[in-house]
Amino acid sequence: MGFESGARREDRRRFFIAGAIAAGLAILAFLLVLLDGHPTLFHLGEPPTDLSGQLGQFYDAQAHSLLQGHWQVPSHIMGIEGFHMDDGTYMYFGPWPAVLRMPVAALTSSFDNRLTQVSMLLAYIVALTFTVRLAWRVRSMTMGDAPVSLLEAGTVGAFVFVVGTGSVLMYLAGSLVVFQEALFWGVAWAIGAFEQVIAYTATLRARYLVFASLLTLLALYSRAALGAGPLIALGLLLLVALLGRGRGVFGIADGRGLRRLAVPLLVAVLIPAAAYIGLNMLKFGTPFSLPFDRQLAAIFSDTHRGVLNRNGGSLVGLQFVPTTVFQYFRPDSLQLTGSFPWVTFPDPATIIGSVRFDQVMPASSATTSMPLLTILGLVGLVGVAWGARTRVRNLAPMRAPVLGAAAACVVTVAFGFIAQRYLADFVPLLVLLGLAGLYLLISWTRARPRATWVKVAWGGAAVLAALSIWISTGLTIVWQKGWDQSIIQRDTFPTRTGDLGSALIIGHCDGLFRSSGSEWRALELTAKTGWFRERVTFPAQPARGLQPLVVSGRRGSGQSVYVGYVGEGKYLFGALIQGHGGLRRGRAVAIDTAKPHRLDIQIDPLVPQISVRLDGLRVFQYIPDSPGVVSAVRDVTVGRNDIGGPIGPVFSGEMTEIPFNTPECYHYTQVMARLNRRG
Repeated sequence: MGFESGARREDRRRFFIAGAIAAGLAILAFLLVLLDGHPTLFHLGEPPTDLSGQLGQFYDAQAHSLLQGHWQVPSHIMGIEGFHMDDGTYMYFGPWPAVLRMPVAALTSSFDNRLTQVSMLLAYIVALTFTVRLAWRVRSMTMGDAPVSLLEAGTVGAFVFVVGTGSVLMYLAGSLVVFQEALFWGVAWAIGAFEQVIAYTATLRARYLVFASLLTLLALYSRAALGAGPLIALGLLLLVALLGRGRGVFGIADGRGLRRLAVPLLVAVLIPAAAYIGLNMLKFGTPFSLPFDRQLAAIFSDTHRGVLNRNGGSLVGLQFVPTTVFQYFRPDSLQLTGSFPWVTFPDPATIIGSVRFDQVMPASSATTSMPLLTILGLVGLVGVAWGARTRVRNLAPMRAPVLGAAAACVVTVAFGFIAQRYLADFVPLLVLLGLAGLYLLISWTRARPRATWVKVAWGGAAVLAALSIWISTGLTIVWQKGWDQSIIQRDTFPTRTGDLGSALIIGHCDGLFRSSGSEWRALELTAKTGWFRERVTFPAQPARGLQPLVVSGRRGSGQSVYVGYVGEGKYLFGALIQGHGGLRRGRAVAIDTAKPHRLDIQIDPLVPQISVRLDGLRVFQYIPDSPGVVSAVRDVTVGRNDIGGPIGPVFSGEMTEIPFNTPECYHYTQVMARLNRRG
């Protein structure tokens, strides 16, 4: 019997229409978060105040390097996230999102740092599409040829909507950075790979195995931790085939001897595994691990080196597991507030034992931020584990994917870094088990539709669905917008970081910052807080030597950002901090002197860093290896140097300040005024 034999065409059509409608509604909600008030999917954020300006162009750089025939990426783009090997700097992120950009990068560089939103949207659509397909697979195993009622189709649609809006996927859209984009594609391809593994297990059709292997490779090349799940699932099926026993345990369809399945399964496992290992060997010289001591963060930062030394040179280890498991699954990791959206992140995670984490960022748990998927997942676990005892058709074909997805999560809980985004690694497992739990509930309802416990169960599911959407969306708003009634106004930075979500206004909207709970993060900056926006025309016949762009401070303790002509129409940018070594230089870039250019210079003691962007592309970045090297700006001169040193007295081109606009700060001042009037 085929996997979908006997299912009426109209039933299938009704099912997928319901899934498509639910996915479409989820996409609309998703776009509201993704666009963040901007009218285009190709928005280029202001680099100093938008993380997408700092962490959004890695894949663009990788795409350009692949088109040039190599894997190295410019270190000034990677910053502290790059790994400095003997032959260049490499990124540890998988190449799939970069490959996706290559057709555009081959034609133009004008879309560099503008494709993250489009990529995230595509990944979100792929994830929901495979969720609908997976739901149909689970339905076929649990309901057989039973007709699809409108109520069932609507229920499945509601589940898909909750996956899209009531899970951490919504949170991932709140920041246009490389971490979130990698997670999006990893989740999408992992769900797709699991769906194909189940289809192959139940039918033994070769095309499902081919697609399972391909999607596993794409998942590995997006985020290795998520790609490991379907790879392990395929490995379990291969093990059964080699042993010649265990067909019933994993629900492998009859019709072919188990040992005859070994060769195709071996190929399906080896192709993605060899592709991943080969690329890791090429970049880092190891099959699986990363040389954390070669990461630029370890080279630049004493703190990061200290964490590595404390943990045996790695950020992965069993010593982190008690803390991460407790944090990611505790049922109380949420705080209620008195203002919209009425929820916020809990206090920082409690570290169990004398363990030193790399970073501990605000994070809730799978239990509190995705309650419907969690509870349905527990129900589904019963059905997958005990099969016939649950009085439904056999769910054994889901066992290998569930075991694979669970095993892949070990990497997440063994990582010395806590953040909300890592809850995405649990999404494929929760979707698998959640669908099993949903169809167990549907099956039990058909058997006893009037039972009181059935009505209570569906009422509880509806409440959990609403809570999932509210909490996930609320946490997204808190993180993205910083909507909180705690607003501080100071002339200078306070000595301590504010509570999570609190806003800090410096001066009369000279700068707006939001607290992550552990540090202040810039929302809007001006020249008074270290961001200089200039329209610059470079001299057509520049003099040799270095010319000042922005100079801050006093003689002997000042800091300068400069430009120098190196010949053949090329210029380089750099910085000098008096008392802290010599000149720092960026790479040489060609500049058209016949037209003005947008120049963004950031002098930020909080990160700390000094960076220069020319027409949106970073051409220089300096990150000191200790705090206190980069100072807050004061006594600033633009285009003129009054503090001496090896930099000339004036810039021979033209510089015009671009006016600042601080709408978010204005909004916060209005909120603060209303609160003061209430008081």
